[in-house]
Amino acid sequence: MIAGKPHLVSALGKSMNGPASEAGPIGIPKNRLAQVFAIRHIANMSSTSTVSTRLDKQDLALIKALAELEGCDRATLVKSLLRKGMAHLRREHAIRAFRRDEVSLSKAAELAGLDLWDFLALMESEKLDIHYDVADFEQDLSQLPAIP
Repeated sequence: MIAGKPHLVSALGKSMNGPASEAGPIGIPKNRLAQVFAIRHIANMSSTSTVSTRLDKQDLALIKALAELEGCDRATLVKSLLRKGMAHLRREHAIRAFRRDEVSLSKAAELAGLDLWDFLALMESEKLDIHYDVADFEQDLSQLPAIP
């Protein structure tokens, strides 16, 4: 159980102290990776770090204007932009890897942070083909048991 956060465990439906599994795309075990993402969206984690960057006046003015439009402060807007940007980069990396036939369909979905069905839906707009040809089909057929 996570100290002081029993609702997080119940929201996940499992304990964070389960057995380790195969490493995910960034070295975190897959079961832990899913839990980390779920927890991040369920509650604002108490430990944060500061990231700073230098912006020119035009970018700073744009951030200020967008924050006003969104009805939030600059820090909240920048966090939202970073999250959206990171999600976009994850999808772009997964699409590129799948297009080059470097990863399987399920691995591409995992890298994109999407479930398989959402990645399949994304494939049409990205003009991606499923890497499954006649040879793959024949191999799958040969592995099926004979029907009497």
